[in-house]
Amino acid sequence: MDDFVPKGGLTEALFKLRVKIAEEFIDQDCLRRKQAIEGILGESKAIRDLRCTIQRYALRDDHDILIVGETGVGKELVAEAIHRLSLGRREPMRH
Repeated sequence: MDDFVPKGGLTEALFKLRVKIAEEFIDQDCLRRKQAIEGILGESKAIRDLRCTIQRYALRDDHDILIVGETGVGKELVAEAIHRLSLGRREPMRH
């Protein structure tokens, strides 16, 4: 039978290639996420919570988001970060 692949042969090579592709995809996704929220500075608990909230809302594609706050608190930065992380990032951002 010609269907037999020796141990360490093609199967292992394909597995290694698959792992490498997955690692590159994860690295690119992490870089994209980091770049999307890099304008939001700070390391306080409130800022870390905000970054988590941004990522959580960016995954939701089925609703609009209203961001409220006083002038100068960074509403536009948050909106842009959510948009860059969202599935609709290739579409223009709606204001």
